[in-house]
Amino acid sequence: MVADDQQLVARDGAIRGLERVLSPAALAAALQGLGVAHADKRLVGYLRYKPGASCLASLSVADAAGPPDAYAIAFADSHAEKLANIVDRAEVGQCDIDRESNIVVWRAPFDRRLPSLAKLVDVGSGLLGRLLPEAFDDRPVQLAGLRYKPERRFVARIDRGDSAAAVVKLYSQQGYQTAWRASKSLAGLPTASRQCPVGHSSRHGAIAYDWAPGVAITDWRAAAADAGPAVAALHGARAGKLPELTAATLIARLKPIAASLRWLVPQAGDAIDAAAARIAAMVAEVKPRRAVLHGDLHTEQFLAAEHGVNLIDFDRACLGPPEWDLANLRTDLWERVHGADGDSAWSAFLEAYRRVAPADTEAIAAFSAVRLFEQAINPFRLRHASWQEQLVARVADARRIVEPGRTCGVVSPRQPVPEDERLPWLAEACDPTTVSDAVAELLPGLAIDAAKLVRHKPGRRGIVYYQAASGAEGQASQIVGKTERKPRHHQRLKLQRLLWEADFHDQSADGVSVARPMGGLPQWNMWLQSHVEGLGGWGALDGDDAPAAARHAARAIAKLHATSLLVDKKHGFAEEAEILSDRLGEAASMAPELSRRIRRVRDHCLEMLAAQPAANSVLLHRDFYPDQLIYGEGRVTLLDLDLVCHGPAAIDVGNFTGHLVEMAIRTGNPARYDAVESAFVGEYLQTANSASPKAIEATKLATLARHLYISQTRKQRRQFTSDILANCERMMADRER
Repeated sequence: MVADDQQLVARDGAIRGLERVLSPAALAAALQGLGVAHADKRLVGYLRYKPGASCLASLSVADAAGPPDAYAIAFADSHAEKLANIVDRAEVGQCDIDRESNIVVWRAPFDRRLPSLAKLVDVGSGLLGRLLPEAFDDRPVQLAGLRYKPERRFVARIDRGDSAAAVVKLYSQQGYQTAWRASKSLAGLPTASRQCPVGHSSRHGAIAYDWAPGVAITDWRAAAADAGPAVAALHGARAGKLPELTAATLIARLKPIAASLRWLVPQAGDAIDAAAARIAAMVAEVKPRRAVLHGDLHTEQFLAAEHGVNLIDFDRACLGPPEWDLANLRTDLWERVHGADGDSAWSAFLEAYRRVAPADTEAIAAFSAVRLFEQAINPFRLRHASWQEQLVARVADARRIVEPGRTCGVVSPRQPVPEDERLPWLAEACDPTTVSDAVAELLPGLAIDAAKLVRHKPGRRGIVYYQAASGAEGQASQIVGKTERKPRHHQRLKLQRLLWEADFHDQSADGVSVARPMGGLPQWNMWLQSHVEGLGGWGALDGDDAPAAARHAARAIAKLHATSLLVDKKHGFAEEAEILSDRLGEAASMAPELSRRIRRVRDHCLEMLAAQPAANSVLLHRDFYPDQLIYGEGRVTLLDLDLVCHGPAAIDVGNFTGHLVEMAIRTGNPARYDAVESAFVGEYLQTANSASPKAIEATKLATLARHLYISQTRKQRRQFTSDILANCERMMADRER
């Protein structure tokens, strides 16, 4: 048993069985004594703990698929009467009791609060037939468990033959009433009609829903364009009677949560109370708004379907401020889509949402703090080893979001720093105290309040976001630190400074900049630059004035191409061909069914690149695409200049347009960025004329072809490989005409 658990057991002597529930070895012994199958392989999935009263633990078999198949409750001695009632009411085989430790173990399909679970999983019992009479035709019906929270809810998929027919949910008594009211109120909404109730039983606390078409979203950056409007449409709808969620409701939640957290980590009680008070104060300032809310919006509530995005699971639907839904999704993206990918996905989603409906930034921040505070207990519930430290860190994250003067959302909640033998300093570089000491001479008066590793390529490099405060008033700022295994930080910093001084500073008249260089930390092979606030490139190119944003991007890259700086590296069409040959060879081996077509594309591209005439050498970005741009207040900032070299301008321009085509394919609308591409290329040719249209088209095709490899190496993108390949073939055919 870990030290954090030992301290808790010592404080809560009322629950005799708490030590057995928290200790894997003791729990295995107890389960073995009760004859529970696979006792030595049981894992605790999550805990529900009431200090001095009880502790419930869901139990799964290690490596087993599906939801938990048992759960245990350790009761305090003061709950002896409740334990006696359980014994009296239980039928033989439903549960086992360890009287020495007051532990009761329930084995599926028996559940104290879901008494109809056994009937539901027994397909022949008749309950399914009453819920879904049409499902029982000549084809066999099967039930597959999807989710199970003991004593709360059980969710199963109903398969008829080879296809999914419906979803059935079994609830506790209170949960059923809430869910059924929401189902009736929302059944007529377009966003909810994808999963309408098709049967229910008040007696059994069960509701059956249509099977919602679609698959889980894996690429949130690409899905944001559809997900944002789908949520905005829900918020703009009308519904019947639903529970009300108000600022007062949320503030009232904070008190019992703070009490639970204080019990778990009493030494952090003052910090917990202070965080709760500050969060409550900010929530109280939120302007009241009333919309139809999903109520439990997170990444798993979205399905990518043929014609957009579907929302599912409206059990907690209510009326309240739309920013509550947005905050739920924001914090979930932080949790599940780590680092820069999560931040980028959130920015893209919010941009898409705001094109349909307004959203108040301060309200999102306040409600995000509530969610983080509510979720601070998760490291304990989910059995993390150092849960006390993580709990305190999450409380600090929640407090930090609502700190006066802070810029919300740059540094999102902390994640554990992974060990990296080739970057052994990574943990130090992510420790705010250590970093504050390290920058004391470099940046006097600056204190680092928070650090987060947002990008990590094991053994190679990492990017850390720092939230800092400076001056007597603690003015907030954000800093980006880039670290690499090889000591290249001096070169990176020197290049950034040279560009800054070559009219790429943040006051340049043409509105084109790079991030401000701030210095180096050689002990970590790291250099620092300012964080740039603004709208990401994809968001700008999806915005109302996308052609203007595209023209600004063209002027930015043209300015870089016209800059005279000496760099050692060169990269031309021959190097592009060599990389493409390797990548498409690997792609062909990863997709045997497409290998012949991929090799044909490769051969065409190699021949095409070899035929390109000699071109003037310019200062290349060499990784130029929309993610390398930040837009804000009439200015565009170029990012990630680590690969700068000399070479043909068409490589940058074609790389940008090739990425536009690839992203359009992933959104399901291949023509999505046609106007953007036209504006970008037209502006570039008018401004710089350093590349011919034919050379741009050639590198555009080569870039799109390279994405055949990228799509095969990223599981969430493999579904697009065939479409990318077909587009490459169409472009080849156009060139041959």
